[in-house]
Amino acid sequence: MKIAYLLKTFPKLSETFILNEILELERQGLELHIFSLRQPSETKVQPGVAEVRARITHIRPPQLPPPPERVPLEKLAHKVQKSGQGRCAKAVFPPGARAGQGVAAGRVHASPRPLCE
Repeated sequence: MKIAYLLKTFPKLSETFILNEILELERQGLELHIFSLRQPSETKVQPGVAEVRARITHIRPPQLPPPPERVPLEKLAHKVQKSGQGRCAKAVFPPGARAGQGVAAGRVHASPRPLCE
């Protein structure tokens, strides 16, 4: 039987449980392949790491786009609709948002909230 492990970082000094599990599965004759999303940054590792026979593949994670720009809530109020006879306006705000609070530009809900009563 072949088993694959997908780990954030391997080997890692604090991951004693995973290391012990890998060593035990190898002792039982299972074939393992370890995929690590990051290269280890620690120079010190558990002594048992030298006993691991499994193939270790370090996967380079995909490049993520930059986070969305933080925009003051008032700037999102450009989506204003006239309500009634123009006495009040409705703007599109995320649920639970407050004036003066910055929000991510990509997280706007289409549920109008009156700006005045």
